[in-house]
Amino acid sequence: RFWFYEVPAGREKAVKASGAIVETVHREGGIAYMVVLAPEEPPVDSMPVPRVHIGSHALSSLLAQLEAVEIRLDDLWLERRDLTKWRLLLAENLARARDQAARNRAALETIDADRVFVMRGWARADRVAEIAQLAERLGIAALVEEPAPEDDPPTLLENAPAMAAGEDLVQFYQTPGYRSWDPSPVVYVSFIVFFGMIMTDAGYGLFLLVCLFLLRRRFQATALGRRMVRLGYWLAVSTMAFGVATGSYFGWQPHGGGLVARAAFIDLTDIDAMMRLTVTIGVAHVVAANLLNAWNAENLAGRLVSAGWCCAALGGLLVYLTGGTQSTAGIALAGVGVALVVAFGGEVRVTSLSTFAKRLGGGLLSGARVVNLFSDVLSYMRLFALGLAAASLAGTINMLAEQVRHAVPGVGVLVAIAVLLIGHAVNMGLGIVAGTVHGLRLNVIEFFNWGLKGEGRPFRPFRKEETRL
Repeated sequence: RFWFYEVPAGREKAVKASGAIVETVHREGGIAYMVVLAPEEPPVDSMPVPRVHIGSHALSSLLAQLEAVEIRLDDLWLERRDLTKWRLLLAENLARARDQAARNRAALETIDADRVFVMRGWARADRVAEIAQLAERLGIAALVEEPAPEDDPPTLLENAPAMAAGEDLVQFYQTPGYRSWDPSPVVYVSFIVFFGMIMTDAGYGLFLLVCLFLLRRRFQATALGRRMVRLGYWLAVSTMAFGVATGSYFGWQPHGGGLVARAAFIDLTDIDAMMRLTVTIGVAHVVAANLLNAWNAENLAGRLVSAGWCCAALGGLLVYLTGGTQSTAGIALAGVGVALVVAFGGEVRVTSLSTFAKRLGGGLLSGARVVNLFSDVLSYMRLFALGLAAASLAGTINMLAEQVRHAVPGVGVLVAIAVLLIGHAVNMGLGIVAGTVHGLRLNVIEFFNWGLKGEGRPFRPFRKEETRL
């Protein structure tokens, strides 16, 4: 009699059906389909999984069922093809529905009383002249005013095409407030640098660059696709640059006095040097956020608070990099920074003793953020940790493939090639995920935490939708 089992891959050795014939008839999706030929059902403790009860079916019946399923699959494929012709019509109706919803929202900003119709809304500053021309042509009145302090205008991010993808990276997390500043260029550049530091392999970067170049036409239909392709090119170049700097080419480390070996000047195994590098990058990123925040601050107190955090971060970095030889200067600089934060961090205007106490309390609470400053800077050490992990795993894959090639006679070369392809594909995929997640995280968490205040809403112009099909 036949007994059927679905055994997960890797647990086949746990089968202990002694005295019976065991055959694996198929493998798919990490499951081994095994058949046991024995007079009686094997004991429960001899098999890693319970028996599958499929019933008693003749082979001819199973073949008939298989044929029916294949016919059904063909019918479903034809049905899907027939339904595809409705995509354009559905997209047009969806765009029409969105247009109607936009008109309904716009109607909420209008007043229609007797013979007077009034409409208000937000417009781009560079389109005001066009609005005036339209009003003159239609014979209507148009009044343009600057946003009042109590208003909450939407935020329009607009950069040069080379930096436009930075807007998508920023808005992936949040939209800056109208009265804040546009971090898109800084986020764009720093994300490219962080991604390259995490991937840190010239071979991986070259592979990504070639793949993007071959697939570029698939993304040219939309502006977003073109921006992402341009960003992808820079990510690949950054990965190649850091790969050359660390001397990693698909995990292979060049030796000797050749040009490739001399181009490598970063040693990932030098833990002390890499920690210094990543901490310096973290301080530079946080200081840049505070400097930009100070530049766009509305008052002197806001500028002094941001300057204080810059001093605190640079003072701590000075103590760390000099190993204590300049500890006095570093501690003094950090102390001045914290003092500025405490003195000007309270937002209460001093008019009496009680307001002075409130301002001092607010300043002390602001000064307590020095702990956040320390932890945020240390967060940048993930750049070193992830880069070292990726490079080490790539080298391990190469070493494993070499061992397999020598250990398995005959087909060892084929097995080694399979190990290389699968191993580097997995490592590259993990690197892309890590570079994207952590590269964005350091920008939208640490950088935004020190550079942006408040959250805005995106500017969505009132215009007709397009189907993009």
